Amino acid sequence: MSEPFFPRMCPWKAATLGTVPVLLLLLTGISYAGWKQHHAKESAIVKKKKELEEREQARSEKEAALQKRGKLKEELDRRKALYDADWKKALIYPDWRKEHFTLVKMTLNHEGKDNGTEDPAPSDKQGDNNLITLNQEGITSGRFYWEVDVKDKEEWTLGVYEDSSKRSGVPEDSQKKKFRILERKGNKYRVLSYCLQDISHEESAEVLMCPDKIMVFLDYEDSDISFYNMSDGNHIFSFTKVSFSGSLCPYFKLKCTDLSRNAKE
Repeated sequence: MSEPFFPRMCPWKAATLGTVPVLLLLLTGISYAGWKQHHAKESAIVKKKKELEEREQARSEKEAALQKRGKLKEELDRRKALYDADWKKALIYPDWRKEHFTLVKMTLNHEGKDNGTEDPAPSDKQGDNNLITLNQEGITSGRFYWEVDVKDKEEWTLGVYEDSSKRSGVPEDSQKKKFRILERKGNKYRVLSYCLQDISHEESAEVLMCPDKIMVFLDYEDSDISFYNMSDGNHIFSFTKVSFSGSLCPYFKLKCTDLSRNAKE
């Protein structure tokens, strides 16, 4: 027999069988690494593209917002110009209205809160429970405004009193004062104009939102007293074309007016 009965495997075949799996593993690793690198590049490109789109969108939104703000400002300036041209007839925009008035300098007497509302506060020399002390002489001309915090107060009286005795030179007498006021008791609001127990005007006032602050405008020149709810900016009521014959002072107390008793109470 020319061949051995039990032939042996050739050495090159054994080497081939051992090398092929290794080569396959290397090729697989190289392919995975290449795919991973390619995927990373694609992800980076997509991310960069997304960032560029987001920046472009943000820039467009900013430009649109600036353009809208510019248009709103133009419209606001136009409205304010119209308002300033005829502000006396406009019962809106109290923040703009106060630019035509002077802020009253006054002191709020906090002692009245600590001593209750049944008796006048120790510093209340006039005996009418007024918690406001005017840091100047009574108002006899000009235009003035002031703001009073009435938040969480279920009962209060706010407005102006007129004292003709100061102009005439006779001693001050609270019995001669004339009051023009807005008052609240619970959810009811009313406006009063009275002297002693003589009521010359009384009606209910409409308040859409419970006020935290009330702004009062006093126009002595045009004989006008106006009240605004600063919680929503709405006009509440105005005493118009009233006749002033004395000096005017702000008035505020933490209870309503009982006209069955003396008006100073």
